[in-house]
Amino acid sequence: MARLTTSYIMIVSVVSMLAMVGMIGGIAGTAQGQTGTGPSDAAVSNLPGSGTADDPYVITTAAELQAMEDDLSAQYVLDSDINASETAEWHGGSGFDPVGPNESTAFTGSLDGNGHTITGLTINRPATNAVGLFGVAAGGDIQSLTLTDVTIVGQQSTGAIAGESDVLITDVTVIGAINGTESVGGVTGVTTGAVTNVTTDETVNGTDTVGGVAGLTEFDMVLTDVDSHSTVTGTDVVGGVTGNNLGTIKNVTASGTVDGRNTTGGVVGDNSDPGGLIENAVASGNVTGMNDVGGLAGVNGPTLIDGDAEIRNVSASGSVNGQLRVGGLVGRNSGTIQEATASGAVTGNESVGGLVGQNGVLADDESLIGNTKASGSVGGSNAVGGLVGVNQPGGIVRTSFVTGAVTGSPTAGGLVGANPEIFDESGTVHQAYWDTDTTGRDISAGNVTGLTTAEMTGENALSNMTQLSDFFWQPRATDYPVLRSQSSQEVTSDTLNISLSETTITAGTLTEITVTVTNAQTGASVENATVEISDLQQSTTTDTAGTATLTVTPSVAGLYPVSVTADSYTNSTVTLTVEESTLNYDITGVSVVPSTVDANTTVDHDLSYTVTDTSNDGNSDTYSITLPNSASFEGVNSLTVTDANGAEISTGSGVSLADANGGTDNQATFGIQPDSSFDTSSVTIDANVTVNFQDVPETTTEPITLDVSDSLQGDTSAQTDVTIESEGAAPVDPTDRALQITGKNDPANLTQDDVTIAITEFERGNQANGIDITQDDVTAVITLFERN
Repeated sequence: MARLTTSYIMIVSVVSMLAMVGMIGGIAGTAQGQTGTGPSDAAVSNLPGSGTADDPYVITTAAELQAMEDDLSAQYVLDSDINASETAEWHGGSGFDPVGPNESTAFTGSLDGNGHTITGLTINRPATNAVGLFGVAAGGDIQSLTLTDVTIVGQQSTGAIAGESDVLITDVTVIGAINGTESVGGVTGVTTGAVTNVTTDETVNGTDTVGGVAGLTEFDMVLTDVDSHSTVTGTDVVGGVTGNNLGTIKNVTASGTVDGRNTTGGVVGDNSDPGGLIENAVASGNVTGMNDVGGLAGVNGPTLIDGDAEIRNVSASGSVNGQLRVGGLVGRNSGTIQEATASGAVTGNESVGGLVGQNGVLADDESLIGNTKASGSVGGSNAVGGLVGVNQPGGIVRTSFVTGAVTGSPTAGGLVGANPEIFDESGTVHQAYWDTDTTGRDISAGNVTGLTTAEMTGENALSNMTQLSDFFWQPRATDYPVLRSQSSQEVTSDTLNISLSETTITAGTLTEITVTVTNAQTGASVENATVEISDLQQSTTTDTAGTATLTVTPSVAGLYPVSVTADSYTNSTVTLTVEESTLNYDITGVSVVPSTVDANTTVDHDLSYTVTDTSNDGNSDTYSITLPNSASFEGVNSLTVTDANGAEISTGSGVSLADANGGTDNQATFGIQPDSSFDTSSVTIDANVTVNFQDVPETTTEPITLDVSDSLQGDTSAQTDVTIESEGAAPVDPTDRALQITGKNDPANLTQDDVTIAITEFERGNQANGIDITQDDVTAVITLFERN
């Protein structure tokens, strides 16, 4: 027994040791840095591969993705798409742990997405810096990867791929929501590496230095081939692609809206010197801010020193709204802008320009604007210009022209609003032009010339605008010249702005919609534009004010395209929303007087009722009044139909009589004939009719049926009753009595005693018994007469 006990103890000890080893192995295999409930254990050592460039670790699950923290210098590759929605529940709701959380433990390896998608990745760490799939990435490439339905919440340095990156991020798509405070980007919060071939479609929110792709792009960094559809919101230094750019941005498009306060732009908030370059960029999103707001960049160049920040071969077409230093392209420029166009509408208060709000700063002598064009409308209160709001000393404006409408103070300039002299110095404005017809201005600050539309368009335009070089500019047969660098991408026609007086209407309701069509670039009315809602078979053209009216009554709820076409314009479409009808279609307030009649009589009746919530579509609806089979119409003496406002509606050809349900002339039918001036949402009918009632065997109650057939709502009906009393059942009180008198056949000697009086009493149709009436109760007056 002692030996068996010893053996048992030894076995238990071995098992216990193995269990401890298993625990230790499990702990070692769990991704570092995890706390609380996290993913199921996934050890890097258990992944296929060896983590080298030639034999990377293979990842197929969210837990394995988290396990990259086991080896921060290894090479990884995805072998399948990953559903990471489970990460929302990890670590007590904090989600995925950023791999390489800080600079001392940065991720120095690489990740090849291999064309796969990670869906539903969630990181919720609002008090943590350096937040993203990678916290800090400082090694190899991150490439060929899509993040969709991603939710990232961090503090400073927050992005979907990396909070901070000093690597190449390429061939990446990000779709989702990114939220942080400072240095927040859709892909990376801060980058000193390179970002190429990137697409984003996100909402990005932060406070300072916020961008649709990157919050901050550092010195010598390159960001190229980017397509950003992100909606970006922040406070200061906010851009559709990058908040603050110190590097190079090339070949980018940005179409999302951007909303900030100070230093806000459609592509870049602040394109700062030294080295800030934006080239080959197209911005089409609307931009809203307060100070230093531009369709492409809020600020280009330094504030107080000379610099070489540059913007070239770019365009912006979105609307721009701000207060101080607001421009269709750049809010404030102290660098260089070359070969640029702006076509969006610009509104602000002070220093407002179609291209640049303010050009130059006091200590700067190289703020250059050249070979540019502004065609959007401009409006403001002070220092308003078609190209530049205010051109400060050191600012240079040349070889440019303006075609957009300019409104503001009486001193608003067709080209430049103000060119002040400060300390005996002023800016230079020359070799530039504005269209006096389309701008509505005949003055401008600077040494410039206003021309007519005829002089600035067509094949001879450059002959009239002699300072524009055909090296940069290409004339067109019937339009203004275009930049040769943009001729392949320049739209050959302006775009349309469409406004609907009603954007949401109700099915089954007659609605009048006013459509206003204007030139999106100049704000001018567009005449003879064709406006069509093909799904409703409605089409018309605009008048001289650019307006057209469509009267529609859609029967089905849904979205209806409203398309507008016009010569020399790009076709445009907006959407009309039609909601389900909530009408209470019914017949109410039915009254017929009198409601009780005798059989075999002809009676005049007053009949009235109301039909509520008809379709109000202006179409004729059918109404009918059907009598019981024992009655017939002798005539309709009067019929009045009124709308909801008491206005009388015509019944067209009047009332027709017909046989119905086996009766004769017992149905009266009429139709209302409304036009657009009537409110037929409620219709009241008042009629006086003459009805002939036939005999009935006994008193009976019969229905009068009212029917309405509405062109869109369909059919509805109601009934009211009429009581018909039988002819042989006329009321007698208390009973009917009959007196029968008989006498002798020989009337010659007839006396009262010779007369027999018989009294018979009966109720309707029945002999009455027990009624005590005697001969003494009857006085007989006998008249004796002979025959003849």
